[in-house]
Amino acid sequence: MKPSAIALLSGGMDSTCALLSYLHGNGVVKVALTISYGQLSQKKEEESAAAICEHLGIRHEIVELPFLARLSNSSLNRGSLTENIDLNNDTQALQSAKSAWVPNRNGLFVNIGAVYAESMGCQHIITGFNAEEAQTFPDNSKDFLMALNGALNYSTLDNIFVVSGTIDMTKTEIARYLIRNAFPMELIWSCYRGDEKPCGSCESCLRMKRAIEEA
Repeated sequence: MKPSAIALLSGGMDSTCALLSYLHGNGVVKVALTISYGQLSQKKEEESAAAICEHLGIRHEIVELPFLARLSNSSLNRGSLTENIDLNNDTQALQSAKSAWVPNRNGLFVNIGAVYAESMGCQHIITGFNAEEAQTFPDNSKDFLMALNGALNYSTLDNIFVVSGTIDMTKTEIARYLIRNAFPMELIWSCYRGDEKPCGSCESCLRMKRAIEEA
């Protein structure tokens, strides 16, 4: 019997790559969840994730968290995004990460995924955690993934696990995987803003640009 999963899909490179690698590993994705919490890029993320799911033939669902939109003081919600940082400057990268931090976002998202997974008889929750962002976002790290799985051992009855095919990958390796597998990169949205086109100056845009150039 093939393993099955719920995917957490923002429409960005990381979550798309993690989803694709799970499918390539012969897994079945029953639904991809895009979680909206009042972020500036909400509409673009929803549109991108829907297009990716249509391309891959996967059911897509949006989960709205209006309470997080009210509570979060993150620049992802309030604006004032850090621009044109030097990605190789640890101090600037950490400051940007602190500005963009949403309280317990990934922990909350995974637990929502766990509700879906257990209710739908899935074994896995797919996330796009990656080695590059783990340097500044602790909720992207291997330690965090292991801690989540330890908690899920108690909070679910069916031994549900978080899996992340991107956990050891840099953004460049993620971009390379997508390009080598002929994934239509125009479907991806990685910008922190929600304008018609990516801004090109936020941290997420800078990381995607560098990744594609190096891929």
